[in-house]
Amino acid sequence: MFKSLGVTEGFLTTGIFGVVKTVLTVVWLLYLIDRLGRTKLLMLGALGGSLCMWYIAAYIKIADPANNPTKDGKLTSGGISAVFFFYLWTAFYTPSWNGTPWVINSEMYSQQVCIKRIPRDCTPTDSLCRLVV
Repeated sequence: MFKSLGVTEGFLTTGIFGVVKTVLTVVWLLYLIDRLGRTKLLMLGALGGSLCMWYIAAYIKIADPANNPTKDGKLTSGGISAVFFFYLWTAFYTPSWNGTPWVINSEMYSQQVCIKRIPRDCTPTDSLCRLVV
């Protein structure tokens, strides 16, 4: 993902991504899931994440940084903004679509049914969504 944005050194950007995702998971777990509710989190995450991905896609289509690198190897201002929008997408995705579907499925059914439904409902859906992204 970062290479398509023109990032040549991915170690730092991947590390920052991990830190952002971890911090937002803790915030989601301790605060957001019960304060905002499941539906609001999913709708906000879908809207915000979609807008971020649209921006990133437009940047990649217009600038084509993978085929047009800069002479000094640094990111352009458009590349920096695309990386920012990737982190912003993470801020929308992590507290919404990363864990909320698992919570919804665990609360929807009784314990006897829940044990059979979660592996069938959540795991394939989660894997498919991660594959698409």
